[in-house]
Amino acid sequence: MEDTYLTERLVLTKFSLADIEDLSAMFEDQELNVTSGLKLPTSNPERILALTMLSKTPSSVVYILRDKQAKTVVGLVVFYRMYLVDYQYSNRECEIGFVLRRESRQQGLMSEALTQLIVAYFDETKFTVLYAGAHTNNLASKAVLKRMKFEPCELPNNLNENQFNLELDYFCLLQPK
Repeated sequence: MEDTYLTERLVLTKFSLADIEDLSAMFEDQELNVTSGLKLPTSNPERILALTMLSKTPSSVVYILRDKQAKTVVGLVVFYRMYLVDYQYSNRECEIGFVLRRESRQQGLMSEALTQLIVAYFDETKFTVLYAGAHTNNLASKAVLKRMKFEPCELPNNLNENQFNLELDYFCLLQPK
């Protein structure tokens, strides 16, 4: 995937070490840790270390969402390659996760970012299925997934339901033909 995409209101850039301070500051809001599923540490030095590790994970593609005018970080989108039962990465299934700052919600920003990134992901990779897990009570994330044409589905067989110790509802999106 490309390093940068532009939407009407956002600049979407691949996560780099230069983004760590801004992203760490965003995750000072512990509610984001819970809803994102990242479960980052609460202390800033440990959070920076965890984000550094995330930026170097070859099985993930992470995009930082910045407001075009203010240049501030408003969220992120992560594509995680899924493990198969034998702990090999899937070549066709991927999971997507996303999070927005509280003050950036209910403005259509995540839908704007996902519209751009999902099309690019299917166009530029060999993946044919995107999965997304949303916390059972996270109605906003479920609404975004519905707008993006994700359908409710069963937990993928290759995931262990207790892996994250969270109550999640799963959704999937097949590559458009």
